[in-house]
Amino acid sequence: MSEVILSPAQRRYLDRTDGLPRLHHAVRFAVAPSLTSVIVRDALEQLVADQEVFAARFTDSSAVRAAALAPRVHEIHADWLASTEPSTAAIAALHSEIDPASGRLLEAGVVLGPSGAGELILVAHHLVTDVVSWNVIRESISRHALARIAGRAPTPLMPRCGFWSWTARLASLVSSGQLDDMVPAWLSTVEDLGDSPVDAGTEADSRTIDVNVEVPASRMNGLSRAVLTLVVGALAYALDGEGRFELEGHGRVVERLNRDAVGTVGWYTCRFPIRVRCETSSFGDCLAAAERALALRPERAATFGALRYLSPSGCDLHYRPVVSVNFRGHSGRRRRTGAAVLIDDGRPCPGPSVAPRLPRSAPWEVDVVVTQTAIRIELSYNGKIIEEARAANVLTRIASAIYSGLDRPTAIRTP
Repeated sequence: MSEVILSPAQRRYLDRTDGLPRLHHAVRFAVAPSLTSVIVRDALEQLVADQEVFAARFTDSSAVRAAALAPRVHEIHADWLASTEPSTAAIAALHSEIDPASGRLLEAGVVLGPSGAGELILVAHHLVTDVVSWNVIRESISRHALARIAGRAPTPLMPRCGFWSWTARLASLVSSGQLDDMVPAWLSTVEDLGDSPVDAGTEADSRTIDVNVEVPASRMNGLSRAVLTLVVGALAYALDGEGRFELEGHGRVVERLNRDAVGTVGWYTCRFPIRVRCETSSFGDCLAAAERALALRPERAATFGALRYLSPSGCDLHYRPVVSVNFRGHSGRRRRTGAAVLIDDGRPCPGPSVAPRLPRSAPWEVDVVVTQTAIRIELSYNGKIIEEARAANVLTRIASAIYSGLDRPTAIRTP
């Protein structure tokens, strides 16, 4: 078994955690009764055969190639249900099967009601999945199921570039010096941020509050790609012009890589620093500063983690932001993948055995989700040093600023 090169996200995770904690993704999909457990099993076997990220065994600090293990499909019967919710015991059973060291990276549960399957629950370790991966997994299962139901041979949704091939190529870009021209700009950004004077805290210190900012339907369609600009501007305003940010992106676009990550399952996520330079603490100035800062192209953003974690000589790009922002995308959409099968976009399904999020990286951490009618803001903060009243005031100011931004269509542009 040969060692593989980890992605920057995987490397960061293993560097910051002790062992392999249960950091799992668990997602529930609404499905039609025609999607049987047999079809799910066949579809998942095809998925792990096509996606090379599953052909691995993980240790506390590395991973090696090994034969992929087919996920086991568990049937969860209606008498296990409380109302329409799967029991915690059923969900915990799926989580307990995940073991990166032995190659158990993905497990499935088909919820069976009186008329057949009603939900599909999938659990995977974060080491092999990111948010985009779930779209790939859903589409792969859908294509397989439609073919089986129609009596046709399934056509695999083959990735254009396997995950481990992608990470090897990314590391090669770094070691060959093809990203060296980006080092000065990143070093300048890191030096400009400096170290946060406020302790990020630990998971035990973390407290979370949230708000839904309702968005008129007339504004939602044109707003979707500019949400991040609006939220970062609102955060800078709510924190009195604070500009030391960390952003999280999908990390799948690296222009110089010449490898397409479309259709690939894996953990590509990138985190990178930005400096939002607000001339004043007014919302207008903060919004304009956010737009300037977010002019960073996606392919450049993805190079930060490569230089920090994959450089053989080590690239000193350590930083401590004050605010960390994760745009989780859109939820609540429904997609019909064919007349016979309906699989929705999925929704989080946390189980009792799931470990908390990654170690905190900033005193303020913000998760952003766009639904069909609102922008949802989840604000986490270090409760030991940030008072509850202060956090509540910040959240109120964020919501107020976003409402104000919705009335500024000319100011909200896509970076």
